[in-house]
Amino acid sequence: MMRAENGLFRMGDGGEAAADAGVHIANGTLETSNVNATAALVEMIEIARAYEMQVRAMHAADENAQASASLMRSGG
Repeated sequence: MMRAENGLFRMGDGGEAAADAGVHIANGTLETSNVNATAALVEMIEIARAYEMQVRAMHAADENAQASASLMRSGG
């Protein structure tokens, strides 16, 4: 296949591509989504909460490190 000037693709020899037996085109129908929106939203919320927990843990570790360094500087 070669890309034409108009952005479309054509066969290099000028012929037509062979039809794929696994493809079925239905005229006048609507295609359904292949994504379960509810499940995707729940998963996104779970990921956001896990990320928030990781950020809180990192902040707590940073605060502990700062407090530890402060104790070391002051001598205990």
